[in-house]
Amino acid sequence: MVAKRRRKPSIETVWLQDYARTYLPCEAAFSYSADALRRARVSLIDIRHAFRVGRVVRSEKLDEPGAEWVVEGEDCDGRSLIIIVLVVTETLSVRVRDVRRIEKKDVDNDAA
Repeated sequence: MVAKRRRKPSIETVWLQDYARTYLPCEAAFSYSADALRRARVSLIDIRHAFRVGRVVRSEKLDEPGAEWVVEGEDCDGRSLIIIVLVVTETLSVRVRDVRRIEKKDVDNDAA
């Protein structure tokens, strides 16, 4: 039997997963737009879950303190989310800039 090789998570992913396991959304310097969460039909519990099980797929250092991270994860029901966050690791500051729910469409392979 051949073992599957798991890709080692990036340092950003490890940091975000540990942050989500350690802090509640009401602690540290966590901020978000309630309207953005409502538009995406996402709760804070879904955001925390996505941080715990997701991964950072892109990170970009900003001219200001911190970096913008794009997180791919799932809500508590297993539906895919893309979350864009501004993270300042030195101050444990995490600000949710945008949340998008990714709808997976079935593709008909028999189409001509």
